[in-house]
Amino acid sequence: MFTWTGGSFNGNSVEIVYDAAGTKLKKIVKTGATVNYTQEYIGGIEYRDTVREAIHTAEGRVFYTSPTAYRYEYSIKDHLGNARISFTDKDGDGYVEVFNSASNEVLQENPAGAGSVH
Repeated sequence: MFTWTGGSFNGNSVEIVYDAAGTKLKKIVKTGATVNYTQEYIGGIEYRDTVREAIHTAEGRVFYTSPTAYRYEYSIKDHLGNARISFTDKDGDGYVEVFNSASNEVLQENPAGAGSVH
């Protein structure tokens, strides 16, 4: 097991625990000595402070908004497996609205080459 602790910024730190194969097992976020939260990673399932938060799949993930409510989040990936766009049907109407408004259901866009100088 290997533990990495990031540099401290204003007393805040992140500690990440890996197994011998390099698989991330746990992330601990702290302010000083106080633990803000612990994120555990077990076989594609994420737990935040022992509560199931997400289950990762090939198409995206199931994100739990509460212990009994969840939403499906889908990702379109490029040829290298990087997610380029992630979206969900937040309002459950069967459509993914992509307008620049409060009803926008695109969660994240990562266009190829974003932020790079060509």
